[in-house]
Amino acid sequence: METIETRPGSAVPRVPVAISVIALLGALALGFFAVGALIDPAGLLPAGSEPAAGLRTYAHLMAVRNVAIVLVVAFVVVRREARVLAFLLALLGIVQAFDAVLGAADGQLLQTVVPGILSIVFFSAAYYLTRHRP
Repeated sequence: METIETRPGSAVPRVPVAISVIALLGALALGFFAVGALIDPAGLLPAGSEPAAGLRTYAHLMAVRNVAIVLVVAFVVVRREARVLAFLLALLGIVQAFDAVLGAADGQLLQTVVPGILSIVFFSAAYYLTRHRP
């Protein structure tokens, strides 16, 4: 992996464009669900489920946390901090893996397969960044 000099005498690994794109797409997906949760909290529920009291509060909490992660990922991608980005990609992978487990527990095929694939992509990108150092 190439390095870039941020200060005289200090070099940090350059993050490959593909890895940056993966991280930004993951962050955008979180942002999409954050906005969706704010617009239509019932959209978080499986089809046919009845909204319960507190759903809007849950949607707001989810949105705030997702937006925070989106901002941090974007900041780290812009700064090209490979080690921190690897950690954040692993975090995104863990979140998606848990989403896949919950989707499977609820018998939701789409909510199992898509997060499962995304978790593999995020874990692979994080692994790449941790193994390809200057």
